[in-house]
Amino acid sequence: MSFIKEVEFVARALGKKLLHLREKGPIDGEWIGTQLKTDADMMAHQFLENELPKIKANIPVISEESDKGKGGDRPNLYWLIDPIDGTASFANGFNGFTIQISLMDNLATTMAVVYAPAFDEMFTAELGGGAFCNNKALHVINKNSIESLIDNYPEPRGTAKYLCNELAIKNYIECGGIGLKICRIADKSADLFAKTVTVRDWDIAAPELILKEAGGVLLTSDGDEFIYNHSYEKNGVIAASSELLTNQIVDLIKKINS
Repeated sequence: MSFIKEVEFVARALGKKLLHLREKGPIDGEWIGTQLKTDADMMAHQFLENELPKIKANIPVISEESDKGKGGDRPNLYWLIDPIDGTASFANGFNGFTIQISLMDNLATTMAVVYAPAFDEMFTAELGGGAFCNNKALHVINKNSIESLIDNYPEPRGTAKYLCNELAIKNYIECGGIGLKICRIADKSADLFAKTVTVRDWDIAAPELILKEAGGVLLTSDGDEFIYNHSYEKNGVIAASSELLTNQIVDLIKKINS
């Protein structure tokens, strides 16, 4: 029996807490490498760690914000969470942050919730059950060419700039966290998202299922499938509306690295 509605309820409750926290004043944090860490991240982690077991007991929680459960082999069944994906957006008053919750079973995502509180957009998917945003079914358009690319800067930089130039992509969309960018492929707001920096399983697991259930494709920047075992770090990500487009981007990225 599905319990995705209960997960949605928890994500929505956390979203209200985060919006209220941001209304109270500036969010301070500390940069650790490329990751901004704030007290809000830990609050969100603790909230989900407390609430998810109430939905289904005896399922461990593995979180970006804790080392608990990350040593050794992964459980067969576990929650994988990113309490705030896009912390920099959250802390700086931008809207492109999400709460990401995945139910992982035998190395694959079987249930996914990505909630964007500032937009009140609830993206959901269950394996084999389709993808939805606020209960409306999502279906990508399988295009042969890339008309729009999405990334997190005001203008294209790095890999995004290279791809825009090589493919003469005219439309560039600025967005926040990784999860929301992938969901924007699923809801047809954009055609392509590509990063060659290290990404982590909690960044990808929930939006990947949403995109795939909407008919899209997601690979590492090497062109490999995401397999959720061993290291939690993966080499980049390519998300697009069709296999043809992802294969095209894999080839172009290989040229950068050759």
